[in-house]
Amino acid sequence: MFLYISICSKTQPAITRFCYHFFKIMSNKTLKLSLSAKIIPQKKRRTLFSLLKSPHVNKTAQNQFCYIQYKKKIVLCTPKPFNTMVLLKKLQRLIAGVKIIIQIQLNKRKFYDTLTVRLNPNQVCLSSRKKIDIFKYLKLLDYYGELSFNAHKLNKSLGSSVG
Repeated sequence: MFLYISICSKTQPAITRFCYHFFKIMSNKTLKLSLSAKIIPQKKRRTLFSLLKSPHVNKTAQNQFCYIQYKKKIVLCTPKPFNTMVLLKKLQRLIAGVKIIIQIQLNKRKFYDTLTVRLNPNQVCLSSRKKIDIFKYLKLLDYYGELSFNAHKLNKSLGSSVG
């Protein structure tokens, strides 16, 4: 599962501090979070605005202000997204002035492949005495058929868009 984490702040040191602590926590051996990450720097957004000092039409008496917003994007591939998001929220509370936006993308092909392997009806043993097992087996066949049909549609759509 991919997590796209956008980090925004008014100051550059807050973002670097967040990234340092984030990767320090994620590389902790006791948490057992295996992930691969990539940091993508974004452009800083600069906003200029001016205010008039006097209430009259005197345009030469102005104060000008500048607001700069720094951004970074982190792309994570993690098998444990819930634990990663909990750690992100706790880390956000520790470092002030950082805004975090998390987007989740599920790798559909990998998801369908693992489900079809786990729900394969050839791996199920039936006892012929119980009717419940037969109904569960038929339900399993139904789920397996839907999954293989959806995976086939996904492979067909991905194959046609590439070629």
